[in-house]
Amino acid sequence: VTSKGHFSGAFGSGLRNADIPSNCFPKEFRKNLTTVSLTAPIAEVESLVMSSSKKGKLLQQPWDANFVAMFSNKVYEHMVCVQAWKVIPSTKLEGIVDIVKTKILNFVLEIEVINPEAGEAELNSSPIPQDKVSQIFNINISGNVGNLASGNNHSNVKQNYGVSEIPKEFIQLIQDLKQSKLENEIVLELQKKIERLGSVVRTSEYKVQYNELISFASDSVTVLGFLAPYFVMLTSFLA
Repeated sequence: VTSKGHFSGAFGSGLRNADIPSNCFPKEFRKNLTTVSLTAPIAEVESLVMSSSKKGKLLQQPWDANFVAMFSNKVYEHMVCVQAWKVIPSTKLEGIVDIVKTKILNFVLEIEVINPEAGEAELNSSPIPQDKVSQIFNINISGNVGNLASGNNHSNVKQNYGVSEIPKEFIQLIQDLKQSKLENEIVLELQKKIERLGSVVRTSEYKVQYNELISFASDSVTVLGFLAPYFVMLTSFLA
């Protein structure tokens, strides 16, 4: 995120809604100034998106008053910061909501593929083996934690993959993917395919998922170029 503030100077001078460059502050404070942690339930995030779009307002998070006081004269020469806040674009929150909806939809669709009647199953019954449900959950929900970085492939969000079945080579590939310059939609789709491929290593399904990945990559020169250095690793698991 970025920050803005109101500044006051001599003889009635001042600035309102002025941009605050993060490089005005010591390095140890910059990460906090350029990021916002969201711990609210997804319903609350969705509510924030709806309210901001209706009122046409930008979402804000005020700076800590102690921090404003400490660095109030470090931004603009001969001016003092009297108020500052982080600006949170609603589009970033919309991206989070869309990702959560997509995760849930993919999870449900994969469950339905295995057993179309699973949604109508009786209470305490097991229409699908629990280990299979856990695997699908890990791939679709736990496995894409990094995508919650609001579409920013260069985000500093730390990822903890919940897919224990995926070899470390695939996890490294996914991490490299997130640092690439590919478009976000392509990154999301490619990551999902890589995770599915990694989850079926050393099974008969691997060749099927591998062919789907190659087919997807063949439609885009940029995707093919990104995957090229990893082909030796990917084909090694075909054996």
